[in-house]
Amino acid sequence: MARKLPDQGVTFLCRLDRIESQLNNDSDDFDAQIRTTVPSLWVPLVRDDTAIILDMSDLAKPLAKTMDYLATVRDSSTGQLVNGYCLVELYASVCQKNPIPILLEPFSHEQPFCPGQNPVLIAAVRQVFQCSAGRGVLVVDRGGNARKGFDCSKPA
Repeated sequence: MARKLPDQGVTFLCRLDRIESQLNNDSDDFDAQIRTTVPSLWVPLVRDDTAIILDMSDLAKPLAKTMDYLATVRDSSTGQLVNGYCLVELYASVCQKNPIPILLEPFSHEQPFCPGQNPVLIAAVRQVFQCSAGRGVLVVDRGGNARKGFDCSKPA
């Protein structure tokens, strides 16, 4: 992003530092703006029969030692237990070839006040179906076999 900004006599590193400081600025409601704007892009594409694909994945960081709240995750590429983060991914299958990402939520079991994997999954699914007004069909791979966890009609 810093490379694409017009060069107005400011070095690349200065532009990069400014972008980073703006993204890390806690007083800015950037995350809230993203969370409210992005659904307006995908919600109109979701119909009653659209597959909403839930995938649990990982962000493996095997060499990381000092990143915040590193947890032990199973690296899906190697099957080994390594440092990293869990990742909840939801996609809408609105065309034949490329499902569109609608929610990507990394989390860590080591993070303070993390409710655990199932509550994070359920919150993500609820968020997507609230945005789509209940349209779509949830599709989960064989790892998502906890039927009780996905009864979203009852409060958690």
